[in-house]
Amino acid sequence: MLRSLQLQVLLLFLLASVPSTALADPPPWDPDVMSDGCSVPAFAVHVLPDLERVQQIVHDCCVAHDAAYYAGGPEEPQRSLADDTLKSCMLIKLDQEAPALRQWAFISWVAVRMGGGPHTCKPYRWGFGQDWVVENGTPVYRPKPCDETVGAKPRTSHQPSGEASPDQTP
Repeated sequence: MLRSLQLQVLLLFLLASVPSTALADPPPWDPDVMSDGCSVPAFAVHVLPDLERVQQIVHDCCVAHDAAYYAGGPEEPQRSLADDTLKSCMLIKLDQEAPALRQWAFISWVAVRMGGGPHTCKPYRWGFGQDWVVENGTPVYRPKPCDETVGAKPRTSHQPSGEASPDQTP
């Protein structure tokens, strides 16, 4: 079991080393600066008492998953593989230390599949490494401008704000 877990974590780090399709190379991955471990809304830890324990048990799985998301690259199949590996890693660790909490592996998998795509405008989305720059020798997070209305058609330069585009009804 432990060997399988080690192989899965190694696979995530290898995925993170795949070159990204972006024009500029992000700074090297630094988990102490660039990973938030297992991302969950702050209120959730207070409402769901087991969540803090789950986060402690699967922390390494989450950091490896963050590394893969930092690197990004072609979304599929790399993102699916990273998410599936996160779920497998969590299942192995939870089965070893807290089998009654294994449902969190599935909940986490659904959360990253739904909220981690490159189009989500979130700081933890697929390929978020492209938002990091080096300033004075230090990695700094500088998110690129992003349209918070995912899927909305951008306004053209000749279309004033608030005016409907030809394919919209007022």
